[in-house]
Amino acid sequence: MTTIRLKPDSTFDYVIEGNLMYDSSFGKYQILDHRLFLSTIWEKTGPYRWSLLERSPKTFISGHDSIEYQKMFYFGDNKLFAANFETGKKIKGNVVYKERKK
Repeated sequence: MTTIRLKPDSTFDYVIEGNLMYDSSFGKYQILDHRLFLSTIWEKTGPYRWSLLERSPKTFISGHDSIEYQKMFYFGDNKLFAANFETGKKIKGNVVYKERKK
């Protein structure tokens, strides 16, 4: 399960919890044109250690506004849809890995 908590001071908490998995991060966010942009992302890299995400940010330009981001989501149908970092296109389905015997 993934949870993103957006706070009124333009910061967020991002938590991923699953079977034997837990990861979290935090940073700053902006909302523009039905999109959620996450930037200045701090990731947990050890029990008591946080480091900045080392991915070079992308720039989104809309009219006179431009936003640098490291992760982007789309709003729609009361859901958040992840966007591909390289292309900025909405990811509509999850990639599922299935192993089957022949």
